[in-house]
This record gives sequence, structure tokens and C-alpha cells, in this order.
Amino acid sequence: KLMKDDPKNIPLRYFVAGRYLSSGQFALAKPIYADLLRRSPTLEVYEGLLESSYKTGDAAKQVEVLTEVTAKTNSLEAVSKFIDTLIADKAKLNDLLVAGRKSVAASQPEDGRPVAFALGLTALEAKQYEVAAEFFELALLHDPKSSPTVLLAWGLGLFGDDRYGDAAKVFHRAVESDIGAENAGFHTYLALALEFDGKTDEALVVARKAAEVGKGELRFATRIPWILYHAKRHQEAAEAYLALLKKFDADHKSDADRQLLREARLALSNIYVHLEDLARAEQPLEEVLDEFPDDIGAMNDLGYLWADQGKNLEMALEMVKKAVAKEPKNRAYRDSLGWVYHRLKRNAEAAVELELAIKKEPGKDDPDGVILDHLGDAYHALGRTEDARRQWQAAADSFKKDDERAKLAAVNKKIAALPKK
Repeated sequence: KLMKDDPKNIPLRYFVAGRYLSSGQFALAKPIYADLLRRSPTLEVYEGLLESSYKTGDAAKQVEVLTEVTAKTNSLEAVSKFIDTLIADKAKLNDLLVAGRKSVAASQPEDGRPVAFALGLTALEAKQYEVAAEFFELALLHDPKSSPTVLLAWGLGLFGDDRYGDAAKVFHRAVESDIGAENAGFHTYLALALEFDGKTDEALVVARKAAEVGKGELRFATRIPWILYHAKRHQEAAEAYLALLKKFDADHKSDADRQLLREARLALSNIYVHLEDLARAEQPLEEVLDEFPDDIGAMNDLGYLWADQGKNLEMALEMVKKAVAKEPKNRAYRDSLGWVYHRLKRNAEAAVELELAIKKEPGKDDPDGVILDHLGDAYHALGRTEDARRQWQAAADSFKKDDERAKLAAVNKKIAALPKK
């Protein structure tokens, strides 16, 4: 009654629509939300209209709302809860796609682009890749000027679903277009897609082109050594990172660039570990801590390296304790702390930390073989032979699965040295 007497009262309309929605009176909620969409569109209105349209089987209205959301944000993230609900109901999803095709067909050329784009994103979320391609192609056909937005969303969606070859094809179209030819970002995405698709040499060619198009900006130049690093071409990656640091390290104008150089040093340290040059692995970490003294990642990594070499153990202990205090559920940090305790021959404390590191929790992967190996070492030092055997065997299984042959051989040697059961 109040709403009827005061039709311009927007908060009152929100209230009434929300009460209808929460009480399951969707047919009554829908027209109020539709009116609010014209008067005062907010996320609450989008969500309310989508839910009431879904519950009343109004696929055309859902298309209309999704089109408006994507026109404003170029994504479906704002209404992700609704998209999850829709995808779980194949019949309702199919109704939406049918309604979307009709809407595109009835649209004027440029007006059809946002509709097709919205449906392309929806199909991509549903992992219906052929349907997504159908709608994205329609979006490009209706409005060629929108190609950067469409191709970027399409390519990143495929990349996020690990469809790297398909993503590379989309990004390749982008860099060959008039709009994307001088876009360093598209070249970078193409390089990454190619690398994840196992085409390292092609990726390097494109990454170098990205650096050239990007006029030497650090954010594009960093991809060249990273690709080598990801491809496990460690010696080449080390040389490329050293060249990068030599070229850019003197520039302190940009905080973002300093962070990129920090990441480059962390990667370089890891590369030296892979090359079994632990002494050289220390320097990049020390340089990071010179500039970022509170960097707990660098503290942890340096403390672990020192523990591995049996040096500076008290300093290593203090650094790794700081890392664990900041992130107590970080397995790598707990492992480092346990490893330092083991090197200090404080094995009871080592076992406590390493047991926490291997503890299984929802959403976490199985513990790394190295942590299991370290726990076996701690148990062995405590005289807990069968516990050590069990952890070393689990470590061996992990190393075998990951094809880490040197680590597998080392742990098998320790198992073989144990007394027979």
C-alpha cells in the first residue's frame, strides 16, 4: 500500500521486492526489480531480477540482465553466484542459450554484440567451448571494433581452463588484427599460452616481440626469462635474468617495477637451486632483503638454503620463525622451520613442525615429497625407525610420481640402510 501511494520511493521498492523474493513470490518480485533496473540499477537489483526471472522461467529477461552486466563490466564476475546456479541446471542453461540466439538474431548489428558477448561468456563458464565460440564469433561479426574486448575475454577464459592451444589461436587472431598488432599485452598473452602449450621456442619469439612492441618496459621484458625458467632451461634462464637485472636494476622510479625485479631475484635464486649452486642462490635473496627487509618469502628461502648447507643456523632459525609467525599454515615455511631444527639437532622440535607441515587439510594438495623426506630424517634421528621408514616410503612414492629421480635414489638409499623388519 505504501509503495502504491509513493511510487517514487526507491528504498521502499527495494524493500518490497526483497520481501517478495525471500518469501518465494517470484512473479511479484520480478516486475519491481525490472522497474528498479531502469531507475536505480545496483548489484542487488541485477541479482534479484536474475533470480526471479530464473524461478519464473523467463530466459529472455535473464539474457537482458546478463547483457547489461557484461556491457558495464566486460565480465560475469558480479553475478557469479547466479551463473553457478544456471550452469548446474542444464535445461535452464539451454533455455537461456536459445533465448540468446533469438535476441542476437533480432538485434541491430551493433546492438547484437553485447548480447552475443554475454552469452559467449556464459557458455565459456559452462565449459561449452563450441557454443562459446559461436557467440564470440557473432559478437565480432556484429561489432568488429569491439574485437580487443571480445578476444581478450575469450582467450583468457580458455587459458584459465587450461585450453592453452585454443587460447593461443584466439590471441594469435588478436595480434594479427590491426588493433592488436601493436598491443604488447596481446603478444604477452600469446607467448604465455604458447609456453603452457609446450611451444617454448615460438613463445620466446613472441615474448621478444612483446618486449619490442612494449618499448622496453620491464613488465614485458620479464616474460622472456620467465618462459625459459618455466621450460626448465635453467642455465639460459639464469643468464636472461642476470641480463634483465643489469639493465633495469638502477631504475627506482616505479614501485611496481621494483616488485617485478624482486620476483626476478626470487626466480633467479630458485634457478640456482635447480642448478645445485646453493652459494649463488643466496645472493639474490640477500639483495631482496636489502631492499625489502620484511619479505618473509625471502627470509624463508634464505633460511632454508643456510640450513641445507649447515651454516648460519641460529640466524636461519630466527628468519624462518618470522615467516612461520606471519603465515602459520604455510607448509613450506613449516618445513623450513623443521629442517632448521633438524640441522640444529633439535629433532623433537623438528618432528613437531614437520608433522604440522604434512597435516592434510581441506583444499590442500598432498604434502610434497621433500617434507615427507625431512620428517623421515627427524624420526630417524629420534630413533623412531618404523616411523622414519613410513615417511621415507611416502616420500619415495611422491618422487616417483613427479619423476624426481635423484631425490628418489637418495631416499631409497636411506630406506635400504634401515634394518629389515
